[in-house]
Formats: sequence, structure tokens, C-alpha cells
Amino acid sequence: MVPTKNRSPDLIPLAAEYEQFKKNLRTLVSSVKHYAECTERMVASRDELVEQLGLMSENSPFYNDLGYELDAEATEALEVSSRQTDNNGSKNIQDVVREWKQRNRVEVSSLQVLKQCASAQAVVNAREYRSHVLRYAIEWEQVVTERVEAELKNVKKLQCDRSHYERKVESMRRRANDLEAKGKTSPASQAEKLERNETKLKEANKTHETEAGRLCVLIEAVTKEGWKDLYLLAKNYIKWESNRVGRESDSFSQLPATLDSMKSYRELLRQESRQEPRKVVRITTTRGQNELYKTRSSVSCW
Repeated sequence: MVPTKNRSPDLIPLAAEYEQFKKNLRTLVSSVKHYAECTERMVASRDELVEQLGLMSENSPFYNDLGYELDAEATEALEVSSRQTDNNGSKNIQDVVREWKQRNRVEVSSLQVLKQCASAQAVVNAREYRSHVLRYAIEWEQVVTERVEAELKNVKKLQCDRSHYERKVESMRRRANDLEAKGKTSPASQAEKLERNETKLKEANKTHETEAGRLCVLIEAVTKEGWKDLYLLAKNYIKWESNRVGRESDSFSQLPATLDSMKSYRELLRQESRQEPRKVVRITTTRGQNELYKTRSSVSCW
């Protein structure tokens, strides 16, 4: 039988390779978490912006295009649909808005309605991201680190035991050699003790090499075969991102229709600007200074 190669010397470079892999994996998981947090903040910021636009439009001629909201029945139906865990959640959300438009004879969704729809879809997106992307990444890191760190700790302890018996046997052999050099014989008890510790040393060596070999195989599997876990994580993320973009497109692809509905007011603004001279209103500040406020912005529109 061909003897098994002792792999304990391989642990040093493999451990360094594992540490770099662990660092990269931790950075990846941190990025996965950060993306979830940023997406949540982005959705909240967008909702707040649209909400404020709607509030400011309450007394304007285009309130129906900006601030008009779903009724209580449709709002509740949206919440129910967003809590569904089946794959038809997005379709049901669109159905809710479609039925509301038919019921209220609305042809074009307002910006506020599109926001409500997108917010409901964002709930579905966040849930699926946590389930299929975030949780997978966290579990991958957890399984790898817990398994490898435990084995590293065990092999380190076995290395300490092995080193202990190596020092002990070396010291006992030195004393026996010194006595032999002086023409003396070691006591029988010392010879028996040396024999026992040599046996323990052999067992410690064997156990350490066996576990070190297993650890080497484990680290190689983690670092060199880690692409398999990476593939699944990337696949889940790409699928989720594709679904997210599709769901957002279901809502925001309707924005051009909302914008078209507002064009009549844009034309009205142009007519007024041609017919009436630009008005200037004086505003007195708390400091008593007069400032000029132009009722028509000089900033051009797209």
C-alpha cells in the first residue's frame, strides 16, 4: 500500500488562501446587505417625493395626474396582494389597479397611483431578495466559516498535543543518552515511561496528520469549489433583478401616458407666457429686505 502523504505542511499556504477567501466572501455578503438597505431607502425616498408632489398639486389643475390616489378598497387589495408569497403576486397587483381604473372609469394612472403600485411591488421584491439572495449569502458564509474555523481550532489543538509529546520524548531520550554516555543504564521505570510517551507521540502524530489532511481537503473544497455556491447566488440575484425590473416596468412604463395627460397644461403655460408679460412679486423677508420672485421659472423643461 502506498503511504498517504502527510499534508500538515500544506496547511500554512492553504490557511492563508482560506483567510483571503473568507475576507472576499465577507465583503460580498456585506455588499448584498448594503444593496438591500439602499434599495429600501431608495423606495422610501421615492415614495416621499411622489407624496410631496401630490400634496403640492392638490389645488392645481393637474391634481388628477399627480396626486389622485386609489380608493380604500383598492389600497387594501394592494396590501393583500403584496403579502402573497406565490409567483403571481406581481400580476395580482397590476390586476388590482386595472380593476380600480375600470371601476372608476380612469384612463390614465396618476403618479401617486403608480407609486402605490410600485410600493406594493417593492414589498414583494424585498421579501424575495431576503429569501433567495440575502439569506443564501449569509448561510453560505456561516456554513463555511463555522465548519472551517471549528476544524482549524481542532487541528491547532492536535498540533499542540503533538508538539507536547515531541518535546517530552526528546527530553527523555536526551536524559537516557546522557546516562548511556556515562556508562549507566536508565531505570526500568524511566524506560517504560519513555516507551509509553513514544506510543502517545505516534498516536498524536497519526491523529494530527489525519485531521490535518481532512482539513486540507475541506479548505480546498471551500476555496476551489466555492464557484458552485457563487453560481447559485449569482443565478438567484440575476433572476431576482430581472423580476424587479419587470415589475417596476409594469408600473413606470405607464409614466409616458401620465406625462402626455399633463401636456395640455404645459401648452397652457406656453400660451400664458406669450400673452402676458412676466410678473414680478415683491416679498419682504424677516430682515426687511425686498427680494424679487419671478412667477415663471427661467429653468427650461424637457
